[in-house]
Amino acid sequence: MSEDSRDDSKFDLPLRGPGNAPERSRHRFDTGPDWSGERYLGAHPPRGRSFRPLVWLLLLLVIAALVAGYLYLRPVPATPAFDPPALEWAELRVGGASDPATVEITNVGERAMRLDSIAVSGEHRDEFEVVSESCTGEVQEPGRSCTVEVRFAPREMGQRSASLELSGNLVWRSPELSLGGLGIAPRVVLEPEGVEFGEQEVTRPSESSLVRFVNAGTDTLEVRGIALAGEHPADFVLEDRCSGRTFGPEERCAFRVSFAPRAAGPRAAEVKIETDVPGGASIARLSGTGLWSGPSFTAEPASLDFGDQRIGRESRPRSLELVNRSAAPLSAPQTIAPAAGSGFRLAGNECAGATVAPGEACRVTLAFAPEEEGRAQGELTARLDGDPLHVELAGRGVAPALAVDHHELDFGDLRLGLRGAPLWLSVTNSGNSALAVGALSLEGKDAAAYRLARDGCSRTSLAPSKSCSVELDFGPAREGRLEARLTVPSDAAPEPETVELTGRGTRSFLSVLPSEVDFGTVIRGDGGSAELQISNRGTARLHVQGVQTEGPAAADFAITRIGCRLDEGLAPGERCSLDLEFRPRDDGARIATLHVLHDGAEGRRAVQIRGIGAPPLPAFDVSPAELDFASAATASRSGIRTVTVRNGGKGFLELREVTLAGPDATDFQIVAGTCEGAPRIAPGSECTVGVRFLPQAAGSKRAELVVRHNAPEGRGRVALSGQAF
Repeated sequence: MSEDSRDDSKFDLPLRGPGNAPERSRHRFDTGPDWSGERYLGAHPPRGRSFRPLVWLLLLLVIAALVAGYLYLRPVPATPAFDPPALEWAELRVGGASDPATVEITNVGERAMRLDSIAVSGEHRDEFEVVSESCTGEVQEPGRSCTVEVRFAPREMGQRSASLELSGNLVWRSPELSLGGLGIAPRVVLEPEGVEFGEQEVTRPSESSLVRFVNAGTDTLEVRGIALAGEHPADFVLEDRCSGRTFGPEERCAFRVSFAPRAAGPRAAEVKIETDVPGGASIARLSGTGLWSGPSFTAEPASLDFGDQRIGRESRPRSLELVNRSAAPLSAPQTIAPAAGSGFRLAGNECAGATVAPGEACRVTLAFAPEEEGRAQGELTARLDGDPLHVELAGRGVAPALAVDHHELDFGDLRLGLRGAPLWLSVTNSGNSALAVGALSLEGKDAAAYRLARDGCSRTSLAPSKSCSVELDFGPAREGRLEARLTVPSDAAPEPETVELTGRGTRSFLSVLPSEVDFGTVIRGDGGSAELQISNRGTARLHVQGVQTEGPAAADFAITRIGCRLDEGLAPGERCSLDLEFRPRDDGARIATLHVLHDGAEGRRAVQIRGIGAPPLPAFDVSPAELDFASAATASRSGIRTVTVRNGGKGFLELREVTLAGPDATDFQIVAGTCEGAPRIAPGSECTVGVRFLPQAAGSKRAELVVRHNAPEGRGRVALSGQAF
């Protein structure tokens, strides 16, 4: 190439045409001057052409970047999508935690998605927590999803917000899910925050002051308790009407406090309001100054009355406090025991050698053990720097006394096996102190015959003039006089009170004659009778509750007469007759048992009764007993003569056969009557049989009409006679 052509810095770009043969393009590209040759060494390039190579270089870089970006972004890179697009929590109490909320993350790109981390960021990130997730460490193919669970736990009131950030093989900047919630809580505001009571005389309460509080928060306030606390809580009095209640936002409540200083000088305390507000109780400060011009120590209470106390027993210890009313700590006073013989004694002394702070106290314990009934008085004296402090002591000695309203109980006569009507016994405390009744018991050789049916006294305590009662009954097991005693122990006396018990056991005995009854054979429809004699062979009145029959044929026997008033009972040795009837309802042996129910020994008496039932029999009766046909010509036929058959018995009469018998039976003929259609004849019914005379030869003719039946005789006969000529 010539030097001129190099200076022009142009070249032809060979292109291929349709015939694949290279050909010169008509376009020429100006490549610019050649700055590599020796011609321009050490010289500056021409100003008009200095930026042309740089422009072409930048153009090529842009084209390369576009091509690379296109190739990188196709297919579409992994792209996460959130469902729901944001997580919002409703109101939640500060200090609480919500249930986990779930967000689904779906890969909506065309490449696989890999998440390396999921984190919460933002202003309130500490109040949101990822509880669980199934995304990190897993590759999500296009269209696949994973889940993340997030919990909201507000720490302060107001709107709280944060973001859920993802990191991984994501082309675009890290995607974020908006998180939000509202924290709510109650808040206590005191009005006023403290009370200054000023100067107040010791032990005298001031006028009360009102302290209000309002729920200035956004949630319900629960007041769990309001109490005095601090340095001197005993110097202040609280009137609380707010504890145990709940208050909505902006609702108020008030309580009152007053100042009753226990000692001179500055006194302070606080009212502690325990609520469900996070962060602890709310405090209202209380202060005041006590004024005191009396002795350094006073007694609380100023006197002790032990009330009623059982003689010989010591009371429960009672405490007495010596309170320092001054404004400085003091040594406790020296105490002196009560005078001997009064029944009072010093049971404990916590004041000896003690230093007592202002408003505080030391304790002295006393007891009372009276030796006799009546009012007792004493005195406790405490000395400090020569000034005595006197405390009056009082009490009363008392004792119980047991009294019963009966010292003997007689239950009278009672049959063996029975329990008599109960008798009541009353136990009264006739003393002036509580009576402790022990366990009542029955003693003696016949104690088993008596019973405490109702015990309202055992192991009870009776106040003075009060009573209890017991119910006893008697149930003898043998005849004769039965003795026992009831013991009533108590703390009124070393020995128990006793009540003598007496009663007599008697019994009645039922005798029935005969012990068995046999009626023999009795035809059904007829009846047999027998007499029973019952008597009381005992020593007590006998009562018969009833007479009944049992057994397979009990219905065949019945009592038809009772010769006495059984409901009035039988005196010892008294008798009564019973009529018993047997009417069999079926044939054969009929057996039953007659029971006489009574309140005597053994309770019932059985009598065996029996009989035989026989069927009712028919009675065959025929009339006339003889038929005389007089005379008739040979080979002639007489008129029909009628024989009447009647059943005179109680059973059905069965006609088994009607025939003719005798030497001339052929000269007579049986003609059908009403008996032919009625083989069974009911009791009292009848039927007829016809007979005709048919002599075959001359002469006197005799025969019999024979009727065979089921009556006892078995056959009936009617004589037949006639004369043939």
